[in-house]
Amino acid sequence: YNNSNLDVLKNDVVKNIGDIKRTTVAGNKTINSIFCKAGLAYLSTGLGIIIADMNKYEIKDTWTIGNNGNQINVNALAADALFYYAATNEGLKKANINASNLSNFSAWQNISGANGLTNGTITNVVNCNSKIVVQKNDSLFVQNGITWTLLYTDINWPIVSSNSAENKILIAQRATSGASRVIQLNTNGAIEKTLTQ
Repeated sequence: YNNSNLDVLKNDVVKNIGDIKRTTVAGNKTINSIFCKAGLAYLSTGLGIIIADMNKYEIKDTWTIGNNGNQINVNALAADALFYYAATNEGLKKANINASNLSNFSAWQNISGANGLTNGTITNVVNCNSKIVVQKNDSLFVQNGITWTLLYTDINWPIVSSNSAENKILIAQRATSGASRVIQLNTNGAIEKTLTQ
């Protein structure tokens, strides 16, 4: 919900997790996206990353990963076998999945500004077909080892949102003319389908 209240639907039963809505912690509680893994929901918020236990219906932890331990707007979270990747307003941050204290900002390294990924806000990150793909402005970049290469951009079709499903990347776009479309890319950057109208 807009007020950060959560409902979890499981086997036709709705359970509420109202902890974020009720907390007295000051800051932006907006939930930007949800990443699920192993019974946990990782909520990317204006406060940082909030972890909800989907079996106990409670908040398990909060990771405040901004520079110097400050709150930061996290737009999305993804993971591969070794690392979590957080798309933030400070850039792309990564942390080892097995780090002992992921709530400590020093466990998170900002990897923007080097190896082909420039500094600045990262609006999305997804794991697609075992490749990490990030959205920065109207471009998608894919990680190849430690370097980042441009996967897709089209100056005539700004990106509204991007997502991953069934080992494909889905991009919603809206042209300045008002026309809109959804394209399906593979992880090599080739357009496989275009949905218009």
